[in-house]
Amino acid sequence: MPVDISERMSEIIYILSFLRVLRSEPRAQPPKLGFFVSAKKFEVSAFTTLVSLVAVLGPFSYGVLALYEIGRLGYFNAPVDFLQLGSFGFADVILKVYPAVMPMAAVIALAFRFLWLKGIHRAYAAVHSVGMLSLLLVYLVSTPSWKVFWGVIGFAAVLFCVFKNPPLLPDFGNEQEDAVKHLETRDEKFWRIMQVTPFVIVIALILGWMISAYGAKAAEEQTYYWCIKGEVVLGFYGDKAVTAQLVEGNVGHTFSIKDIKTLSELSYQKIGPLKVAPLWRPSIGR
Repeated sequence: MPVDISERMSEIIYILSFLRVLRSEPRAQPPKLGFFVSAKKFEVSAFTTLVSLVAVLGPFSYGVLALYEIGRLGYFNAPVDFLQLGSFGFADVILKVYPAVMPMAAVIALAFRFLWLKGIHRAYAAVHSVGMLSLLLVYLVSTPSWKVFWGVIGFAAVLFCVFKNPPLLPDFGNEQEDAVKHLETRDEKFWRIMQVTPFVIVIALILGWMISAYGAKAAEEQTYYWCIKGEVVLGFYGDKAVTAQLVEGNVGHTFSIKDIKTLSELSYQKIGPLKVAPLWRPSIGR
């Protein structure tokens, strides 16, 4: 039976029109999260930020732990030349680094708050930073005179913050704008960064010293130690252990780096707080 050409053409046109409608339908878009950010873009951005944060915090945490251990071993005048980033454990990062970094994060936040504030608010930010730093130094320093010095500064800063409130900051988006917005050149941007660089370097040096001071403070307050045959273990680093001789209940000036496998009859004892034994003792009666 012959097929009508007109009917066949009408079927082809119908199919093509149907496919055209399917092609023109809008594709399903991911939901919006506000500020014109889609959920898909937010997931990619959050994942990228998380990976970058982990990549930065890893070496940073082990570097902070190295400074911490330098201060702790330095309290006993022990050698630190053998320390390597690979000799630290993950538990040490959790138990030592983060408790020391958390208070200093507040100091960093207050210090950088000083940079972007203007006028009288910058002066208040300086007082807040000095006050917080002074209170931390009261805990970290061991000399009584320095404790009194930083305690007085911290107490004065606290009194200032209690009885003197700064003026309110303008609401976000309602700040007073300059009449003519100056377009910053490359040289001006360079010199602006150079002006801030010394401030950042000073803050970094202070924080590095404070991390070492946290380690020294931990050594000063530590009471339980691993002991072996008249020696005390000052620390375990990878498969190595740093030991020191005990001289009349204090840490002597002879140190050894031993393989952990060679240590036997280890005992965990309360022998601290320990101090460094004096190199010489004055004669009695002279």
